[in-house]
Amino acid sequence: MNNTVKLAFNGMPGVEIEGIASVAITPGMLLTKDASGEYLPHDTNAAYNLPWIAVEAPYSNKTLDTQYAIGDRVYLVAAKPGDVMYMFLSLGENAAIGDILTSSGDGNLEVGTPPFMGGSVVGITLEACDATAAITRIKVEIGS
Repeated sequence: MNNTVKLAFNGMPGVEIEGIASVAITPGMLLTKDASGEYLPHDTNAAYNLPWIAVEAPYSNKTLDTQYAIGDRVYLVAAKPGDVMYMFLSLGENAAIGDILTSSGDGNLEVGTPPFMGGSVVGITLEACDATAAITRIKVEIGS
């Protein structure tokens, strides 16, 4: 098992951002901002998204599985095409290597079905993953 969300960067690391969590967030979730500027899991299925991914808190004893609570300072990375992140495949999904992933509307990812809206593709799977019984972590190469 990996111990970080940020597995590899395509060139320079993505921009690291920090903000406030408006709900509980787990490192590896795809994020968006709410109307007050706080972060929450990306909340629209297969819709346009910025590749903002929650990462584990730096300079702390917190692990990859330590959730941020409401009001916590949350750390995220603005991933770019070619970066490899350790994210979540939604419950009920079964992904093969090379499958296209989109937002499932809860901070996790699902296997996408064409046609794809502009900006809706998060990335492609780098490993086969069976999440039919439970939400499961998956290696994702971020797309364009």
